Amino acid sequence: MAETQAQRSHVDIGTFIEIEDYTRSQEDGCLVITARGTARFAIHAFNQQHNQILFASVNALPRWPDCHVDKQSEPLVERLQSMFERYPELQQMHRETEFSNLAWLCQRWLELLPLPTGEKQQLMANSSCVATRDYLLSMMQDPH
Repeated sequence: MAETQAQRSHVDIGTFIEIEDYTRSQEDGCLVITARGTARFAIHAFNQQHNQILFASVNALPRWPDCHVDKQSEPLVERLQSMFERYPELQQMHRETEFSNLAWLCQRWLELLPLPTGEKQQLMANSSCVATRDYLLSMMQDPH
């Protein structure tokens, strides 16, 4: 999420991942990695080695509690389903879909939307999905 040293000082939340697959691109020889996020963590300190490898001290954060989708949140479901229909490769990224779970929906929207790093970090740092739901619904009602 942070590409520069200045951005790193503002990144407090990250995601543990599992590498599911990797291959070398036939087009340009780049390594292509398929990864799945497994949990959030809070970053306490960054260290950069002389070879540009980053290390950080982190603590795992609890998962957002599952939350049932209420009537107010239905636009999040409808629009994500529409995105999955339009771009089937997005849906293929998820083994199972949980359209009735607001926490799952909000996490998918955070993955997809090109939000500024600071805004995404604030939303990810919350202990539940409620602030993210409110933010997403306000974006849908008031296009930015």
